[in-house]
Amino acid sequence: MRVVAVVGLGLAWIAAGCEEGTPPGAAGQPQAGAVASAVTSRGSCPSWYSDEVFRFGLEVACGFVPKVEFENPGTPPEVIKRRVVFQGPTHGQVIVDVWENARGLGLDEWLAVYGDFARYPGAREKCRCKVGRKALDGVRETHPGDKAPPKDYLLVAGGALVVRVLYVNTDGGASAAAYQRMIETFEL
Repeated sequence: MRVVAVVGLGLAWIAAGCEEGTPPGAAGQPQAGAVASAVTSRGSCPSWYSDEVFRFGLEVACGFVPKVEFENPGTPPEVIKRRVVFQGPTHGQVIVDVWENARGLGLDEWLAVYGDFARYPGAREKCRCKVGRKALDGVRETHPGDKAPPKDYLLVAGGALVVRVLYVNTDGGASAAAYQRMIETFEL
């Protein structure tokens, strides 16, 4: 495991007017040999997670444990390439799903083509925003959950990737602040 220095945690998440089952796009079973990327804690919280495969990073609250759930290399563009689940101490989950965007489409273009694989039917747009130091285009949406737990997620495009950071509210909102900090500090 490689230790990554914690740098620039004062990142801004700028948002204009922003205060069921298996997620769409999940194609595969967990693959043997999937390894977690670096988490820097040095005995203090929060820590910084740095994904060594897709080069994204975010701040992780105390008690959240990351695990690479599956990887799907060499699959069509609508299939999630990597899923990292951050399991919280109150059983809430924050899930980071990564899609390759080899055509380099902007977020709106990518969503027009592949959005059915990344969005939940019936979700409502919460806001359009700029994410991280690079001010990448993002859209935040919520889904009431109906018969499944409620969900809040951020979709962001940057370079050759599209990423969804998803909070599955299975803990009555106890992990909402940790999720908010994750999306505030997200870097791609």
